Amino acid sequence: MAERKSFALRLDPDLYNAVARLASADLRSVNAEIEYLLREALRTRGVRVEAGAEGASVVEVTQHTGTSATLASVALAGPAIVRAASSADIEVAGYVRLCNHGATPDRLVALRSECAEAVQIHAATQGGTRVLSSLDIPAGGVLEIAPGGPHYLLLLGVRRAFAPGETVKIRLSFALAPPLELDFLAVGDSGESWEALDR
Repeated sequence: MAERKSFALRLDPDLYNAVARLASADLRSVNAEIEYLLREALRTRGVRVEAGAEGASVVEVTQHTGTSATLASVALAGPAIVRAASSADIEVAGYVRLCNHGATPDRLVALRSECAEAVQIHAATQGGTRVLSSLDIPAGGVLEIAPGGPHYLLLLGVRRAFAPGETVKIRLSFALAPPLELDFLAVGDSGESWEALDR
């Protein structure tokens, strides 16, 4: 086996935490997960890394258009709302629709807001709910986290009250695409507001 190359890597804390969650879900170490994601990203750019003679690394460029069209590119594609919070230290649900305009599948892997202690992805189950480490966004497809659907965002321990009409900033991080910082509109009734804003 070729000797592993050691080097220092500085990461944004949110990015590191997202990779660590993926590593846990994939039953890998953080180092192995980073290597896997790098190989996956190179493969989408048409670069294949193989083992060469005596363990040497051989990199073959099979295809590269010189554009970002093959990469994941996630954008807001509909409403982004949260339930209004009547006071601090409560939990409120959030909903959003995202579109991946790229040709590479991606994943929503982390969320953060200065208005809450934590923001989680939840899935509704027959026995209640469970926390998810990520949600897939297909290439050229849509991820819809909508009222009445199987998934929702949960803001835990909101730090202040926010009334209908106010906005709450939430930062969304992805496995491949750059992060998005979106203004979620606080609403009174999530279902009615989603339908009204989606017209």
